[in-house]
Amino acid sequence: MEDHTLRARTLVEYEDPRIGRALRRLPARKRPASPDAAYWEAALVVAERDARAEQARRASPGCYRIGYLGGYVVAAAVLLGLIAALVWLVQAVTS
Repeated sequence: MEDHTLRARTLVEYEDPRIGRALRRLPARKRPASPDAAYWEAALVVAERDARAEQARRASPGCYRIGYLGGYVVAAAVLLGLIAALVWLVQAVTS
């Protein structure tokens, strides 16, 4: 299991409401006796869930593919515009 301490610390610092929901979902037999420890455990659960969701998003190539395609289209349009301007300029100078 990866260490999600930094992400959990950030969630606790910003008092993320998902921690409360995760705390209510923790089984009573797995919940630590200390309220602070239970809150921290719930924050770690949320942090791990966030990390898994982020990994799934990054593993999906569709979102990156669309962005790259848009960049290629813009680059091609700029290149064609420059070529057209150069052709027009050469025609204007030679005639």
